[in-house]
Amino acid sequence: MGKRRRKEFTDKVKEMVFLLYKGKCADCGKLSIYGGWLPSISRHKKFYFSLGGLEIHHIISVAMGGINHIKNLILLCPRCHKLRHGIKV
Repeated sequence: MGKRRRKEFTDKVKEMVFLLYKGKCADCGKLSIYGGWLPSISRHKKFYFSLGGLEIHHIISVAMGGINHIKNLILLCPRCHKLRHGIKV
């Protein structure tokens, strides 16, 4: 079986995760600095959803069968995201 490819998060999923965690890192509580709907420079899209420096993390990884469902996603700051992946910071 081949490696599963990670799909990009839709703006709607980003917004739902952001609102669920109130724009804060689930681990340390760091607040997003500029999260929300912002104007896009693309002529195909008028707006996009910014996580304001925070990142979405899969609780169950895509490699282990995890999906982009709201119940499998949490919001983390870059530092906590690295720690979750075992990367020293």
